[in-house]
Amino acid sequence: MVTSRKNWTIIGAAGLVMGLAGMANADFQHAYFFGQSSDIATVGAAGFESNDGTYHLTNGGDQSGAMWHNQRQNIVGGFVTTFQFSINPTFINDSPGDGFAFVVQNDADGTAATGGAGSACGYGPNLTSSTGSFSSIHNGIAVEFDTWTCCGEFDGPHVSIQTMNSAGEVDFPDNASLAHAILSDVGPNGIDILDYKPHICTVQYTPPNPGNNIEGRLDVYVDDIFACGVDIDLGFVPLVGGGDGAAFETDDQSSDYGTAWVGFAGGTGLADSVHRLEAWAFNGETGDCLGAYWWLAGNGSGCFIPDGPCGMGQGVTVQGTRPMQYAWHKDGVLITDDEGGRIRGLGTRELTLDPVTGEDAAYYKVVFTNACGSGEFEPYNAAFLYCHSIDFNNDGLFPDTSDIDDFLAVFSGANCPPTAGYLCDPIDFNGDDLYPDTMDIDSLLSVFSGGPCLR
Repeated sequence: MVTSRKNWTIIGAAGLVMGLAGMANADFQHAYFFGQSSDIATVGAAGFESNDGTYHLTNGGDQSGAMWHNQRQNIVGGFVTTFQFSINPTFINDSPGDGFAFVVQNDADGTAATGGAGSACGYGPNLTSSTGSFSSIHNGIAVEFDTWTCCGEFDGPHVSIQTMNSAGEVDFPDNASLAHAILSDVGPNGIDILDYKPHICTVQYTPPNPGNNIEGRLDVYVDDIFACGVDIDLGFVPLVGGGDGAAFETDDQSSDYGTAWVGFAGGTGLADSVHRLEAWAFNGETGDCLGAYWWLAGNGSGCFIPDGPCGMGQGVTVQGTRPMQYAWHKDGVLITDDEGGRIRGLGTRELTLDPVTGEDAAYYKVVFTNACGSGEFEPYNAAFLYCHSIDFNNDGLFPDTSDIDDFLAVFSGANCPPTAGYLCDPIDFNGDDLYPDTMDIDSLLSVFSGGPCLR
C-alpha cells in the first residue's frame, strides 16, 4: 500500500484511521502526540503525558500500571502489532527497573487487569509491595522487555515470550519463557533499549494452516531485527476463550470467540523507570501477510544546509509483516555508498547525513518492502528538499500523465482530485518556496521527462 506523503503530516494518525475504516476487528493506529486516545483504558500507575504526547506505564518506584485498547481484537486469525517505546531510568544510580510487556489476555477483569510491581513487570504475580497487593493477569501471554535481573530471570536486558503457570497466571521467571533473547546479542551490534532513545517492536502471529502443514508461529522483532519466536497455536490457549477465561470449544459461537484484550503492562520496584508508549498500531486477521505502509508516530528533525546532522525518517513507523527491507533513494537513484560513514542508516527506516553539505540538497525517499507489498515515504522538509516525487497525486502510478493533469488543475485553483486515501503534494514542486510559480511547471515536466530539477 503506497500512502500519501507530506500531507499526512497535517492529518496524521486520524487520516490513517479513516483510510482503514471498515476493516474488521477495529484495527487501529495511534500516534499519541496528537492527544489522549478515547480508545485506551489505563489502570494503576499508567496515564497520559500531555506535555510530550505519550502514555506512561510507570513513572516512579514500586509501581504497576497497564493500558489496554478498549475493544477485543481477533487473535486466532493472526495479527501484526507494532509499537514505539522508550525507557527512561529515574533511579539515582541510573539502574533501570524493572520492565514492561505487550500482553494478550482474557483475564476476567478485562481492561481493568493488572499484575504485580517489581519483577512482575505489571503483568505477573506480585512478590512484595509497600504500596499494596496486586493481582496477576490470568489467561494470557506476554512479550516482555525486562531490564532488571532478579528472582530466576535471564541475565541482562532481554526480550522474552512469557506464558502461564499452573494457576493460569502469566508468569515472569525464565521457566515460564517460551523463547527469549538477550538484547545485547540481537543483530550485528546488539540492541540497547536503555539508551534513552525510541525503539520499535513488532510482534506478529501467523495462525496454523494444516492444509499446508504450517504450524502457528509467534515472532518478535526489535528495531526490525528478529529477536525470538516460538511455534504456537493460540487457538488452543485459554487466552482466546469466550470471555470468561475458559478455553473455547470449536463449536463456540459466542461473539468473543477467538478474541482477546491487547495492551501493555509495566512494573517497577526499588529501581525505577518511566516506561513510555509513544505509538501503537494493531492489525488483526492478517493471515500470514500484512502489506507495508507507514504512519506518523512522532515529530522528526529538520534538515538545513550547512547544519548537521540531518536525520530523515524519524518519527515514522512502518507497519506490516516482518522481515522488512528499506532502500533510500536520492533524486530517484538508490543510495549504495555510505561515503565513508558520513551517510548512516542505509537499509534502515532512518537515514542520517553528517555533516550536511550543499551536495545533499535533493529529493529523498525510502522504499520499504516485505513479502506481501511495499510502500514509500518522502521526508518532509521544504527548506532541504529539492523536487518532490513526480507522483503528484500519490495514487502510486508514475510516470503517469494524470499527475501532470492534476498538477495543472491544482495550480489553476482546483481541488485535489478526490482519490480515496490520498492527498496531493504542494504545488511548490521544486521546493523553492515560490508559488504559484511557472518554474514549478517547468521543473515537473523536466523531471517527468528524466531531466534535472529546475530552481
